[in-house]
Order: sequence, then C-alpha cells, then structure tokens
Amino acid sequence: MSKISSNPSVVLIDIKVNIVFSQPNDPQLRKLLQYHNDLRRNLTECKFEGQPPAKYLPDLKWDNELASKAKDLANECYFHHNDVNLPHKWEYVGQNIAGYQTVEQAFDAWKDEYKQYSYYSMSCYGVCGHYTQLVWQNTTHVGCGITNCTGNYGFPYGLSVVCNYGPGGNYEGRYPYEAKSQDECYAVTTRRPVTTKRPKTTRRPITTKRPKTTRRPGTIPTRKPDISKQIPKPNWPTLISSWSGFANSNMLQGIITKTCICIQ
Repeated sequence: MSKISSNPSVVLIDIKVNIVFSQPNDPQLRKLLQYHNDLRRNLTECKFEGQPPAKYLPDLKWDNELASKAKDLANECYFHHNDVNLPHKWEYVGQNIAGYQTVEQAFDAWKDEYKQYSYYSMSCYGVCGHYTQLVWQNTTHVGCGITNCTGNYGFPYGLSVVCNYGPGGNYEGRYPYEAKSQDECYAVTTRRPVTTKRPKTTRRPITTKRPKTTRRPGTIPTRKPDISKQIPKPNWPTLISSWSGFANSNMLQGIITKTCICIQ
C-alpha cells in the first residue's frame, strides 16, 4: 500500500499505479475475471435461472497478491487446495481449483454446481461450494493463476486453474447473498410501455361554397320604359289646321280623325 505524501503529484502517481494493476495482463485471466462478474451481474439483473436473484453483488476487483498465490499453486500441476494467508488484507481467503482443457470449461464446472444448491435451505446435494464462492456477496477481490500442465502424468487434465477470493465465503449457516423477489425483478427490469404519439387529427373537411340560389321565376323586375322614347301626344288643333291648309292647297279632301300615331 502506497504512503500518502504531502506532495499532491506523488498521490496522483500512486493512484494511477493502482489503476494499472486492477486488471490482469494475460488475456486468459482477463476472460476469467469477466466470467466471474458476468455471473454476478446476471444474478442481480434477474438473468440467471435456477437460483433466486440477488439484491446486490459487487463486481470483483483483481488483486495481484491473490493472483500470485494462485499461480504458485497452479504451477504445481497437482490437484489439491492450499492455505493462503494474507492477514494484512483478509482474515480468510477462499479458493477454487479445477483441471480442464479450457478456461471456459473450468469456470462452467464451478458455475454449474448451482444445480446442486438449495438457496433457501442453504444445503448442497453433492458439491456446490465452488458456485457459492463465485456468488458470495461479501467477497470483493479475486486473483487467479493458470498453468498448462499438458504432458504431466500426475495432472492429465490440461490446464490447472486456481482462483483465490478475498475475503473468502462459504460460512456455514449464511446465505451467499441477499435474495430479492421476482416482483422486484419486474419492477426494475420492465420498462414503461412506450406510449404512441396521439394521432394527428385530420383537418376539417373543406366545405363547398353554398350553391348560388336561382331567382324565383317571375321575380326578375322588368325594365321601366325609357321615357325619352315615348312619343308625345299630338297637338290636334295644330295638326288639323296644318292638314286643312295642306289639303286645300293640294285640292285634297278629308278629315283627320283623332287616333294614336305609334312607332313600330
């Protein structure tokens, strides 16, 4: 553990170093760390069937001291547990071991022990301690070691895979984690139904203009006669006098009768 210096720049350097070593360099070890945290997340997100979902399981952080101890045991290519003592960090360190051809097979063998574990009675029907250590809620750190033991007649399994856990789990009479109900799963994971947008209202239908009403027959007013075109009444005395004079001078006889002279 780095000491805190009065110089702020030194503190920053120490923090950066811790971050660098929080992930293993070996890709197989990074994969193994991912498998651990994927399982724990699936349990909290209600995506792991066969066991009750967990209320909370923190992601495991990589620890180099745990990894170094695990690598030492894996290098022995001998299938057995050993005691890991790191009293300055944890009172008790848990341990999983496996021998398989691949890292995936080793982790799946630990995980599949859930089928033999009864959560509510806290009992195993066979071997289940590797699984319960994987999902132990109080465990916060892990460190693993992998050694290829192919050709070693004392270890005919291929890879020797060892993981150490701090603090260790599997305490008798304790649940590996606090469970939550399926109702809590639905409350968290079910999204609100997506409401569709209100349908756009169509515009009001365009009303046609009111039809022009034809005039009722017989209502069209007739034009008033143009007074200027009316023929004035004849001045009969003058007309008779003129006619008499014209007739006498032209040896004509006749009497003009009063009548109407109209223009056709």
